[in-house]
Amino acid sequence: MVPVRRTRALSGTDMNLPFPLAWRTSRLIAIPTGEHIAPRIAAARIAVALAREGARLAQVDSDTTVAFRNPFLFGAGRNSPIGAVSSGVVAVSESGGTIHLEFEVRFTVVLLFSLAIAALILGLSSVRGPFNVAGAYGALFAFLWLFGVNVLFVFFRLPRFFRKSMVQTGAA
Repeated sequence: MVPVRRTRALSGTDMNLPFPLAWRTSRLIAIPTGEHIAPRIAAARIAVALAREGARLAQVDSDTTVAFRNPFLFGAGRNSPIGAVSSGVVAVSESGGTIHLEFEVRFTVVLLFSLAIAALILGLSSVRGPFNVAGAYGALFAFLWLFGVNVLFVFFRLPRFFRKSMVQTGAA
């Protein structure tokens, strides 16, 4: 049985901010299973895999939807496929023997951390005088590196993580 913690489902922003600072993305992947797997079974397998990674699962009204949160200090490690994700929703459907996963992930904490580091670099570069172009480039590079690379890692690793969870859990 998968431990389910009661957290609110994803609606609005993760934090009560005056404007949406969370960046969302969604992606559709198809997993040919070779065997008939009901969408609710596939959702349960994904929930088990996410729980193993340290995500907190939220109760959702549908059997084919999994919502999760990543408690950064006590959740997934930095090498986890969901390490940079603040929260997400995975919707499972089936068509012609293929499982379709549509997922939406949010990067709120990584976005705020990247913005804070970029602001710190920009502020430190302005200590000697007014606006410094080199400092602005350094801040932009830091933001793109910290935020962009984390997002790219998730885009490449999360679909693979879902595919592996279907195969490994399916074989057991």
